[in-house]
Amino acid sequence: MKDATRVTPAESLARLKAGHERFLHGHFEHPHCDSGRRTAVYTEGQRPWAAIIGCSDSRVPVEVIFDQGIGDLFVVRVAGNVCNGDEIASIEYAVEHLGTPLCVVLGHTRCGAVTSVVTGAALDGHLAKLVRSIYVAAEDARREEPSLAGDELVDAATRCNVRRGMADLTGESGIIAARVDAGTLQIAGAIYDLATGAIDWI
Repeated sequence: MKDATRVTPAESLARLKAGHERFLHGHFEHPHCDSGRRTAVYTEGQRPWAAIIGCSDSRVPVEVIFDQGIGDLFVVRVAGNVCNGDEIASIEYAVEHLGTPLCVVLGHTRCGAVTSVVTGAALDGHLAKLVRSIYVAAEDARREEPSLAGDELVDAATRCNVRRGMADLTGESGIIAARVDAGTLQIAGAIYDLATGAIDWI
């Protein structure tokens, strides 16, 4: 099992893109899904070569859309792929203790959390706290493109939400920022299209 610290950020991103191409065209390899891999990550420990902050939406199964297996990806899933304290702490663990060289903030089209914020839907309980950063992203979208409305505004807010998450990772974490500055960690953003399965990389 190749140690993640020996994989560069560029190599990690290339692996993700290659896996996604296999998914997109139905050429799955289903790597690292056998009992040998399960034993290896148990006895040798995990060395994920990419960390993903993705949405909890059931239509965006992260390992599937990147055609990866056990021990390949360190996945944090939360509604709206927000980068709040718990999510940032999880990524700090991946980069500091596991040597993960790439972190991707993965949004998707027609995100319920983003749509709820943009349309002003009533949100109760803990969900209202969860999406606070999405309100900021929605305002970013309105300020950048004031003519947008409806689905176009939701799309713009989704992109702003990913960009804000990327900025929060480095802005709120000295651990993450130091590794980005040193060139040992790359932060990337992406939008997954629910209709086509394609990914637009930011």
